[in-house]
Amino acid sequence: MHTLINTCTQHPEDEMLDLLRFAMKHTPVDYSHVGVIIQDTPKPYKGHAWGFIPARSVFRDSRGATDLWGQMMISVGAPHHFPRKNAWNHGKWRRLRKGENALDFAHRRHGWTRSSGHYTEVWAVEYHAYGGLNSPIIEYKNWRECFVAVAAHECRHLQQYQAGRRDGKNVMPHSEVDCERHALRVLELYREACRAVPTPLRPETQPLARAAVTPAPTAVHAPYLNGRRQG
Repeated sequence: MHTLINTCTQHPEDEMLDLLRFAMKHTPVDYSHVGVIIQDTPKPYKGHAWGFIPARSVFRDSRGATDLWGQMMISVGAPHHFPRKNAWNHGKWRRLRKGENALDFAHRRHGWTRSSGHYTEVWAVEYHAYGGLNSPIIEYKNWRECFVAVAAHECRHLQQYQAGRRDGKNVMPHSEVDCERHALRVLELYREACRAVPTPLRPETQPLARAAVTPAPTAVHAPYLNGRRQG
């Protein structure tokens, strides 16, 4: 695995690598030809996974060549963003449903189509987790838990990309809901592992014990990402 860590990352590198290995350990994927970028973000967190190597990726050489098949990016913000949930209010226009009263909604609009005639749309606000109504709501108590969950989510995407299609069937659909459910499972395993170690090594104060994870990948400092200096 090829790992690039932004030199201005505010979190300890050894802890991030421990957390990354933990998420990878519980998400079986061939990581031998996968690139991982870990960097800061002003947001609470963000992540992305590719089933290919983008054209402007730092993992391509001067000729644009690469021997990697996948790449993922993991970013977790400052500790003051936590605790935080992976859910928020999401608003959208939708048709008025049977049994609903349009006056119960602050915003309404009317329209007409040849097929259905007059109709009413309302601005409905729903509270749900990332991925949709079927995704679990997860609370990250600190940046370490968030890092584990985001890493597990993106690793799951790589697993989906690697599974691909077999015999004309989609073996593992590309689903955000599936990734969030997997992230919750891995996060619960991480919490159990933290409860099993002495109190001074709880995730709020110390990194996860190295004995519980596989050997660390090599970390390569990357002051330049996508052609621009970081920090």
